[in-house]
Amino acid sequence: MHELHTISEGITSMNTKYKVVVGASVLAITGLAATAASAATTRPTVTTNAAGSSIVGSYNWNSDGFTGTLVIDSVTSGAVVATLTDYGLTETLSGSWDGNDNILRLTRPKERGSGVQQYTYVLGGSPNEALPTMFGGYFTDTNTGSFEYGTYLEAAL
Repeated sequence: MHELHTISEGITSMNTKYKVVVGASVLAITGLAATAASAATTRPTVTTNAAGSSIVGSYNWNSDGFTGTLVIDSVTSGAVVATLTDYGLTETLSGSWDGNDNILRLTRPKERGSGVQQYTYVLGGSPNEALPTMFGGYFTDTNTGSFEYGTYLEAAL
């Protein structure tokens, strides 16, 4: 019975540590949201992130473990044109950039007309960073239904 009590105390201790980590994470996220909200009066034009840096440029692309290079060629009035190169195939993607909420959406037509992939990215990091260094998000594929796959973009500096 003493062993069971010791195991129970250990679980309670781990549970408390978990709550502390989760609580700290919630506070950190809340702090980022508050920082972003306070920067609302200095939000950028649609071609930039919240710090005023352009999102146009080259990014290392990783989608569900597949890698390549994504180049955001232009952002005009929120409309995005990008080029994706993975495994020797180059494709043109279209989409939108919301500079107020730092959300990038891209549409990737699949080869041979077999559907599309819809990407949704959120700019990571502090709204005060000078460069857009990373986007994190997910994508869906019309061939697999509503399943969401992980994806990210990291600035190729």
